[in-house]
Amino acid sequence: MSRAQRCETCRFWERGGAAVSAAWRRADGAKDIGTCNLYPPEIVVRAGVAYGVLPEMPQGRFCGEWQAGGNGGGDGETVVPFGRPAA
Repeated sequence: MSRAQRCETCRFWERGGAAVSAAWRRADGAKDIGTCNLYPPEIVVRAGVAYGVLPEMPQGRFCGEWQAGGNGGGDGETVVPFGRPAA
């Protein structure tokens, strides 16, 4: 495994990304945790409410589907808090 082939350098990883597709983010603001966006969110139902959930991964993790091009950031999207209209 190359040291460069970690989540933080993968094109699918987003530092501090929203774990739930409704833009929920970690309250602690962990800088070494991000979300993997390789696959679509997994649907989880809790208390009768369905959520789309992305896996949270530490920046130093490695997987066999790593692809170059990551910068640890998002793709320039605008995150709108749930229940509020976009500006």
